[in-house]
Amino acid sequence: MRDFRDSKGMAKTLREALAERNLNLSHSDSLELVARLFALPNWNVLAARIGRVGREHLLTSAPTTLEHGEPQTPAVSPFFVVTDVPRSIAFYQERLGFSVAHQAPPEDVFFAIIYRDGAQLFLKSEGGVTSTPNSMRHPHLRWDAFVFAPDPDGLHADFARRGVEFSRPLLDTHDGLRGFEVTDPDGYVLFFGRPR
Repeated sequence: MRDFRDSKGMAKTLREALAERNLNLSHSDSLELVARLFALPNWNVLAARIGRVGREHLLTSAPTTLEHGEPQTPAVSPFFVVTDVPRSIAFYQERLGFSVAHQAPPEDVFFAIIYRDGAQLFLKSEGGVTSTPNSMRHPHLRWDAFVFAPDPDGLHADFARRGVEFSRPLLDTHDGLRGFEVTDPDGYVLFFGRPR
């Protein structure tokens, strides 16, 4: 899944696609077009944002602010109580392409923080405490997390290549979203998508 941090790759893809149609575009012009796609005035502004994000991490303790000085909240991290943290880590890594930011203690992992791009989850197990996904409380309360995905079609294809079994396939929902659902080993349902 591509986002603004992969703007150079997007610009290259754009140039290649246009070249196949005998339309030539310079490297700098393609970068400028990609910046405009993200509603930014030019490549320099986009490059500055990429550089800023590259220096930040969701787990940073340093406060960050928006361009006009307002404090920001760059992410929210659902906290899932799971049966077996290593099993959950394996599922999210192998099937959904997440990475591990933290896990502890090394000898018997019962807590982990995992992430993929801006999506981050806290996982914890506690002896005798069972998982209670929202769908177990009521059938209409399906989702435990909404994961914003600018390109749900591309992400769906990526997950399919990884062997993911989808709870609900890629579709346009009745409430104006496009996306799909994945259920993890403990029954937590994640919707990956965006408004149409």
